[in-house]
Amino acid sequence: MYLAAAIPFLLTGILFSVVFAREARAITRLYGADLLGGALACLGVVPLLNWIGGPNTILFAGVTMALAGAMWAVSSSTASSPERLLAHSCS
Repeated sequence: MYLAAAIPFLLTGILFSVVFAREARAITRLYGADLLGGALACLGVVPLLNWIGGPNTILFAGVTMALAGAMWAVSSSTASSPERLLAHSCS
């Protein structure tokens, strides 16, 4: 049971390491966006749980992560930095 619960954290750690390695020149801004996204998620999770319930909150988080990944994948190497920061903040 513990291993099943650890899988999302492992995958998220891999995701962040890939993002940070791929975008090393903007590491300080990416890390700041990561912290901002975490803070916003902490502030939003309790009202979201009260509003749509536990299972739907998990689905909402998954959809948000998928949209952030799609935004990051679509952006080209010449895309503006705010688009990437927005995508990273959402994840």
